Amino acid sequence: MPAGRKARNPSRTAPYGNEPRHSSYDQRRLPATARGGAPMTANRVSVIMPTFNRAPMIGESIQSVLDQTHREVELIVIDDGSTDETEAVVARYGDRVRYAKVENGGKPRALNIAMAMTTGDYIVVLDDDDVLLKNCIERHLTAIASDDSLGLTYSDFYRGGSGPDGKLAPATLFRAPDLPRDAAFPALLESMYFVHQGCLVRRQCYLEIGGFDAELRRAEDYDVLLRLLHRYPVAHVPEPLLIVRTHVGARGTAHDRFDAAERAIRDFGYLGRVYRRLHDSLELQEYLPRSVVATDPNWARLAAIKRIAVMMRKGIWDLAAEDLRRLAGAGLGAAPLSAEEIRVLGIALRNPPALIDLSRRPEERASLAAALRAPPLAALRPHLLRGLYWGLREVAADRLFAQSARLALEAVKVFGVTEVARLAWSRR
Repeated sequence: MPAGRKARNPSRTAPYGNEPRHSSYDQRRLPATARGGAPMTANRVSVIMPTFNRAPMIGESIQSVLDQTHREVELIVIDDGSTDETEAVVARYGDRVRYAKVENGGKPRALNIAMAMTTGDYIVVLDDDDVLLKNCIERHLTAIASDDSLGLTYSDFYRGGSGPDGKLAPATLFRAPDLPRDAAFPALLESMYFVHQGCLVRRQCYLEIGGFDAELRRAEDYDVLLRLLHRYPVAHVPEPLLIVRTHVGARGTAHDRFDAAERAIRDFGYLGRVYRRLHDSLELQEYLPRSVVATDPNWARLAAIKRIAVMMRKGIWDLAAEDLRRLAGAGLGAAPLSAEEIRVLGIALRNPPALIDLSRRPEERASLAAALRAPPLAALRPHLLRGLYWGLREVAADRLFAQSARLALEAVKVFGVTEVARLAWSRR
């Protein structure tokens, strides 16, 4: 058995999941009412807009849906217990919007309720502070209709803020990568390279993966995209079709409100749950494109390194240390590190929320340091340390100087004074 590979569970299906089948990772289901469903309408797109206390912004988001060039669109606003004027704002649009108000229970639960109300073949989930460009749905439908095997499409997008007229205006363009089909899921394991709001998804795909995980109060979008891409092919629409609003203000549920600046840390905590499930359920080769597994004789080592890097990026320190010890026990082999292995190691410690989390976990930091001291792992350490260096720079760039200094001390504890000093000298 290749180093780092888990024994296969015979009850599990084959990896990669591009065919419509279930894995141990996606066993959740929508309520029975959703599975029965209302009659579907060909080419109708159901836009679901979850909301909570966004009366000042939701009107512009609603209007962007009503202004779409594709006319077969239904808009469902699911109000998760708002206490402001949200209901009154939605009421201005009359029967052009289907509105439902539910007891506050979190965004994933609200989305699952709304999913059961949809009548379209396709779903767009739009946040209540973002805006679709007028041709958004038309462009997505053209792309997905060209290939019956596609489960979803994603697009480029803008980030923006309020313009002089108070309306959302594009500011920064984000180009999503156009990846080979078999590379889409492995890339998403590393980072979320597109946004959920910029996707059009076949309704049946949401039903087959079980909808949204109601236990996740944050990061539910990343979780559902991972489950979708694990099972279905995806295509990129190479143009910006959405404006994602960047603004200050409260986030979260009625019982757990927090400032926008805390969002990354809050999301990070829930992502830990998601990635622990992934570590348990994915086969090692699923961390790589199938083309790499088929052609690279060292694919098992690369996949083991990739899984270690992914778990480090998401702050799953105990599992990363466990995989490091397993890799050390198997030996790295005679072949030098490949360019892809060096790249993967370079991003492993480049996530500021993960580094901040590590600084709060002395036992896991000690376990990681012990694993990295194993002689066979000497080749990995400089590349991990370079990633840490850039992670520290990102923390410092946000003017979090006290945290940056603390993390530098943690780096010394993990890697040792000599290696940290050598890196600092080389970067002068």
